[in-house]
Amino acid sequence: MFDYAGAIHFHSSYSYDARVPLPQILEKAAAAGLQFAIVTDHFRMDARVDGLEGYHDKLLLIVGEEISPRYNHYIALGLQKPVVVWKSEANAQGVIDEVNRQGGFGFISHPDHAGAPLIGSRSYPWIEWGVHGYAGIGLWDLSSDWNSSLSSIWQTFLALRHPAHVLKGPLEKTLARWDDLAQKGHCVAIGEIDNHAHRRSFFGMEREIFPFEFAF
Repeated sequence: MFDYAGAIHFHSSYSYDARVPLPQILEKAAAAGLQFAIVTDHFRMDARVDGLEGYHDKLLLIVGEEISPRYNHYIALGLQKPVVVWKSEANAQGVIDEVNRQGGFGFISHPDHAGAPLIGSRSYPWIEWGVHGYAGIGLWDLSSDWNSSLSSIWQTFLALRHPAHVLKGPLEKTLARWDDLAQKGHCVAIGEIDNHAHRRSFFGMEREIFPFEFAF
């Protein structure tokens, strides 16, 4: 058995809602000591088209996709080409089936994402639980955990000053959900970071959430 340090689910400037070019992100990943990194830009796999997938010295870059309609975000790996759906797409089973048809596999992403209403951050949970054919679910992700702490002005200030101090780990309901699914069949759990390196303004304070060196 071997342990490999890596990061699953992050976004580069290929995504419409991110800004850091992938080569810069890979430099941060290597500096953090990662051995693999899985980029999952929204509806795109340009990193593969541009020849970036593969080894960068000792760091392996794997190119996946986040299929991200309004609800039911899905992390897909092993695809031949991107799966693109309408933002209002409600056929989660159809998405899973298309990923499997291509010989890929996938994970239900941030299943209990609650957003942060105080700052206008929308929720993006998984709502179609009658589906089948997925490999597993995201048990925890950095972005959702941090966002969940933004419940008041004071908590937001604390989260901006000391981001690691407000992280709480997996939600009890997500742990219970995974336990229930694992009783019924094989269900892998992954940890995600879902990092975009946004620059956001909170009550007049601008911060980068999160720098990739912190996220990694």
